[in-house]
Amino acid sequence: MDSGDLADSGRFLNRVTNLQGTGQIYTWHENKAGSTIKNCILVYNPNSYAIKINITHQGFTINSGTSDTNAWESYYTGTSSSLTVNANGYGNLFLRDIPNARCFGIIARVTIVRNGTTTPAPVTFMGFGLHE
Repeated sequence: MDSGDLADSGRFLNRVTNLQGTGQIYTWHENKAGSTIKNCILVYNPNSYAIKINITHQGFTINSGTSDTNAWESYYTGTSSSLTVNANGYGNLFLRDIPNARCFGIIARVTIVRNGTTTPAPVTFMGFGLHE
């Protein structure tokens, strides 16, 4: 991605609406913006109730090559986290600094539910890159 692909230019890397239940996140990009950028997945909760995103595995890569081996290796170690997003609110997953000329990726298994339940809940995910 170059600087014209960044949120600073009004763009996002990907946007998916009405995600719910259990699934997989897989992203892979190269920073060609000419400087360090921030990368994240912005979560929008359109519901009138809080939602919780449970992450049971997550793996990351930031390297100068094109391999995503580091992401897969760390994915299989089973690192877990969670994020609660209030009603009609926004949350941020995986915010990281990405140096220029680096490939970066995310692999994660996620479950999106109404907070305090096991009931699937719809959300919107947007992948962003932006200048620091």
